Amino acid sequence: MSDPLTLIERLPTVTVLVVGDLILDHYVSGATERVSPEAPVPVVLYEDERYIAGGAANVVRNIRAAGARAICAGTIGCDTEGEILRTRMAETGADCSAILALEDRPTTLKTRIVSQGQQILRIDRETRAPLDDIACGRIIAACRPALESCDAVILSDYGKGVLT
Repeated sequence: MSDPLTLIERLPTVTVLVVGDLILDHYVSGATERVSPEAPVPVVLYEDERYIAGGAANVVRNIRAAGARAICAGTIGCDTEGEILRTRMAETGADCSAILALEDRPTTLKTRIVSQGQQILRIDRETRAPLDDIACGRIIAACRPALESCDAVILSDYGKGVLT
């Protein structure tokens, strides 16, 4: 067994395939100064928003941040959120060749409303049904070349239907 320092030094030579549920985390931030007159809920005055790769995509981000090569496999929708997620993954330097865009599924999106550093609401847009046989076959086919060149595989299951 190698010592931890040796393992860390080897990270730039390691390739990891991550297969799983890709999620786009969306944060909308603002200040709350009053309660709505229509319902007893806070009114958040919009200040900022940002998108971050989440779920299995976050695992890929962490692998890249540690210096290893990462290949990302999963699904996104044929939608704006899918393009944002694919862009975020490419910005990390991850290999996105095994990300499949599917017409019949939206990109999983988790929108969090944050005020004064506190999450006050989360809205999820997702499909949790298992992928059909055709989509599963496409993911397996997209992963085959990566399996020949990777050193490790991580299965990252958030219950969104990719790992069946």
